Amino acid sequence: MAKPVEKVMGRDLREELVEQHQRLVYFVANQFRQSKMEWDDLVQIGFIGLIKAVDRYNPGIKKVKFSTFAFHYIRGEILHELRALKRHNPAMEVSVENVVEGGGEDDEIRLMDTLGTDPDEVETTVSNRVALEEGMVDLTCLEQEIIRLQYCKQWTRKEIAELFDVPEKRIRVIEQKAIRKLRRRMVR
Repeated sequence: MAKPVEKVMGRDLREELVEQHQRLVYFVANQFRQSKMEWDDLVQIGFIGLIKAVDRYNPGIKKVKFSTFAFHYIRGEILHELRALKRHNPAMEVSVENVVEGGGEDDEIRLMDTLGTDPDEVETTVSNRVALEEGMVDLTCLEQEIIRLQYCKQWTRKEIAELFDVPEKRIRVIEQKAIRKLRRRMVR
């Protein structure tokens, strides 16, 4: 994996990079102004994306300008939060009153009951998550990053291809190879 920018460039230069690219955060956040998210939240999430970009950027390895690299991280972070907001299910919220009222000995309440989730589903989900995390160890750094960006950050193959400055088809090939490795690992 690439060395964090702080080790490569030093803390002062890291902070300077964040300062120099603040306007990029506002520019990207402005593209999402019509969303249901508050402006301040968009900007704050954008800064999280910028900081992640600074931490992951390695000028010795990446053949892409930092501003291009950061743009994708800022945009990706905002998109991720917007999708999470869209998927948010109010039925999954647990009220404090519900938990407190169910706290007696005779009235034992489990979090799964409160959430309305089947315990078998939770166990399967946790089991799959553990197997997936173990399988990620078998992947190369590039494969891990592509899987993380596409499935955790919800980036498109086109965005990932632009980030790594390779054809979109190459990203698809790497992704498919990584998925085959993960499947083999999960079947074991």
